Amino acid sequence: SKKDIIPNSIKEETITKFIKDNYGIKEDIYYLSSHRKYNINKIVELISSTKEKKAYIVGYTNSGKSTFINTLTYAIQKEKLITTSSIPNTTLDFININLDGLTIVDTPGFTMKENVYNKKDYELIKKLNSKTYIKPITIQTKENTGILIENVFYLKPNNINSLTFYISNNLKIEKVYQERLQEHPKIVLNIPKNSDLIIKGVGFVNIKKDCRLEINSSYNDLLEIRKSLFNKEI
Repeated sequence: SKKDIIPNSIKEETITKFIKDNYGIKEDIYYLSSHRKYNINKIVELISSTKEKKAYIVGYTNSGKSTFINTLTYAIQKEKLITTSSIPNTTLDFININLDGLTIVDTPGFTMKENVYNKKDYELIKKLNSKTYIKPITIQTKENTGILIENVFYLKPNNINSLTFYISNNLKIEKVYQERLQEHPKIVLNIPKNSDLIIKGVGFVNIKKDCRLEINSSYNDLLEIRKSLFNKEI
């Protein structure tokens, strides 16, 4: 949800086409960066031209809604009105802001039933929320080896494979042997070649070859398999 962290290798046109093709969205899609003030003027123009009286800013918790509104209000009337934080659920109620006759409503963020962190795990939350562009990390796996992320989340394909991680570079990623992975309960997923494994709240992993993939069973509800954003034949 944050333009600031999308790798330069992933172009806006690629993401737009992917979203529209897979989710049936017909409306225009605009990309924003409150930090870099990217496309903020475009949003100001849209607000100026709208006939609506109220607009709701909605999205997942800690996705940058309040920061975006502060950037917007500062661009129009030179003041920031909302407290922001890197801790989830900072906005606990609806906040109404009048902006040149349009009421903008900051809303509490959507939350998932399950997360890879608990609410008091502030250090992990900070690591997950990257403030800079993500640098993709590719790891070649061998038989009987897997990949461990922050010692809490593991993936182990049943073959020699190539996995590229699009997650915060603050997170520790290491290759480990089978013996060290035995302590984790597991599930097995069948992954088609050149698929993205989404780990909700973390990022995604591009998996080049089809495989049977062992993953922590405790995070089953956070996983989704999709056709790769990088739709290239292997």
